[in-house]
Amino acid sequence: MQAIILSIGDELVLGQTVDTNSAWLSQQLAAIGLPTAAHVTVGDEQRAIVEAIGASAKRSDFLIISGGIGPTADDLTRAALAEAMGMPLDLHEPALRALQGYFDRLNRPMAKINEVQAYLPRTASMI
Repeated sequence: MQAIILSIGDELVLGQTVDTNSAWLSQQLAAIGLPTAAHVTVGDEQRAIVEAIGASAKRSDFLIISGGIGPTADDLTRAALAEAMGMPLDLHEPALRALQGYFDRLNRPMAKINEVQAYLPRTASMI
């Protein structure tokens, strides 16, 4: 068994941010005996993300995707994953409640745009 870590973000591809997430994830996977076969990084472009998901899924037993799940227009991971899986995105009510609870604990209103963070491909499981 092996894993691939797919990191998403223009800031990573352009070298504006160092991808420490992939290094940490690889260390955690190694600690449980699961080797990482590759780190793949793509920018914020849906077609590139879909292609990277498809290629990486074929080469690994586990695909961990990091980045691109915020509420902004360039956060395309959830839509790309749904496209790659051939599934629609559905609102996950427990995730929406958890997200609202997070903002409540901060004593801040949750902007409507944040609701997109509670959508996931229909057959996916939230972890």
